[in-house]
Amino acid sequence: PGARRMSELAFETVESVSLTGAVCDAPAGCDLTYRYDLTPILSAVSPSMGRAGDTIFINGSGFVGTVADVSVVIGGESCLVTDVSTNAIACVAPLHDGSGPKTVVVSTSTGYSLPDDNVTFSYAARLGSILPAQGSIGGGTILTLVGEGFSMRRTDLNVYAGDSRCKITACNHTFIECVTEASNTSTAQDVDVRVTVGDVSADCVGICTFAYDTVYTPTLTNVSACLLYTSDAADEEDS
Repeated sequence: PGARRMSELAFETVESVSLTGAVCDAPAGCDLTYRYDLTPILSAVSPSMGRAGDTIFINGSGFVGTVADVSVVIGGESCLVTDVSTNAIACVAPLHDGSGPKTVVVSTSTGYSLPDDNVTFSYAARLGSILPAQGSIGGGTILTLVGEGFSMRRTDLNVYAGDSRCKITACNHTFIECVTEASNTSTAQDVDVRVTVGDVSADCVGICTFAYDTVYTPTLTNVSACLLYTSDAADEEDS
């Protein structure tokens, strides 16, 4: 059935649960009752923003069972449950991207909680370091960016070195590898490196600059014409 308002869940009975070609012979019948008092209800997540590995607390009601009976999913990823009471759950936030708020879903022995746009958890996107810190003005330097709240999907990410895009070749939640484009100037310059995850800009929590440097730029002075001889041609000249 589709999503229902809480007021509709108090005692709603499905007239029959059937399987094509099957006959109900259960002594208690084959009706199903949706009950509000058996539905896990979420009221808040604390803190509402954090990092992978943080312990978060989910407040609400109807959290029936033990740690083994309860599961929590944040944005499709499992949050390791460490403690459960009837009105609170503690779990350890999994790795995820910092593209925006993630839906929190609780499952108990009686079923799933309803999604609530006001009960979410957000991950901080942070850029901590860039290696190497300098490279060619002509581009082609492979950068390794280390941080958190990145994405497993390259399409979710953008990296810029100054005004030039850095082409992403590999990524996960904690690192990005990209290749610099040529600088927009032929002289040495230091530029800020920026990462966006979806529509969210990652915070810089370390040194987030890159130096386009002439020292690391191959310089061509001239091209001379030369003749290349094959071994057959050389044998003919010798004869």
